[in-house]
Amino acid sequence: MTLRSNLFEVLKSHSGSQMMTKSVLHLKALALFEGNRDSALKWCNTSNRALAWKTPTEAIDPEEGGLMVVSLILRLEHGVYS
Repeated sequence: MTLRSNLFEVLKSHSGSQMMTKSVLHLKALALFEGNRDSALKWCNTSNRALAWKTPTEAIDPEEGGLMVVSLILRLEHGVYS
């Protein structure tokens, strides 16, 4: 699957009334960091330039912020650093 199709599928699954929750964020971050819980939690609680200097945990509150976090995780998984 390409980055674009992965992003489309994830965004589609989190659209509408479904919002990204902290537990979903932590699971996605844990997968991103290949099971390293400490690194995943540190990433979730560290400000990120791609999220307007908010932490991923802060950014998921509004729905569009959750989509930004999912998009960022997918880009990182595919080596697209921004």
